[in-house]
Amino acid sequence: MAGVRISMACLAMACAFVLAACASTPADTPLPAVGGGGVSQGEDVLDVTMYQLIATPERYDGKTISVIGLGYFELAFGNENRWALYATRDDQDHSTCALVDIELPDALTPEAPKLRALMGKYVLAIGTFEAAQPIPPGVVVMKTCPGASTLHARYIGHWEF
Repeated sequence: MAGVRISMACLAMACAFVLAACASTPADTPLPAVGGGGVSQGEDVLDVTMYQLIATPERYDGKTISVIGLGYFELAFGNENRWALYATRDDQDHSTCALVDIELPDALTPEAPKLRALMGKYVLAIGTFEAAQPIPPGVVVMKTCPGASTLHARYIGHWEF
């Protein structure tokens, strides 16, 4: 009987956690999107995964891509904003370099505060991919993830499974 009580307690805690998570973003409140879709009619857009971008960035350099990743949107003072897509929640939690930096064009910069609502959520991003250049031996780069590539985003919006 003690095993049943423990299981019921675990079930109750799990239900409370799920209800709290659902309450943080009401279902009838749409999450914002930044950009107007980002794709011109007839434009070739490659659907890629985060792992493809991280493993073989040179394949996608200069191409228009769409990718789904975990959004990290930290707003700070001046140009210190940190916008990135992580491959997984674990990568974000442990600040690994399994990421692609996001850069917004000047026209979308005023919309950047909307990205805060997408923090920690899976997002679809569309834009032009720029592969990071290899760092020569002996060169010191003052960047958190110096080998991270960049997506020049034209659209960022919430994505659900």
